[in-house]
Amino acid sequence: MTGDSPGDAVPGDAVIDDAFVPRPRAEVAWVELDGEGVVYEPRSETLHRLNATATAVWRGCDGSAPVSAIVTALVRSYSGDAGEIARQVREVVQSFGALGLLEGIEPAVPAAPLRTPRPYP
Repeated sequence: MTGDSPGDAVPGDAVIDDAFVPRPRAEVAWVELDGEGVVYEPRSETLHRLNATATAVWRGCDGSAPVSAIVTALVRSYSGDAGEIARQVREVVQSFGALGLLEGIEPAVPAAPLRTPRPYP
């Protein structure tokens, strides 16, 4: 899959393959608390709470390695079928892209423009 640079953005519903190198959009912020992540996407003013497994995947989405390396790390950390873990990692990375959290993937649903508060009468 292409989309490794902002000029090569692919649709949010494009299939993520093992060669894709996921990296968060610059404006996305995240914090980890007690093993679970919270990701803030400012364009849509949305917080995403990640469970421990999704947090492990998010940690790997730092722009330094392809999806295949994230899969390898999680296969080593978790018990279970390697093929199923790989499928789930790709699915989670796909979801991150569709939510507008990753560079190189257009959100499946564009973020709504920020609302300007109206002054009180």
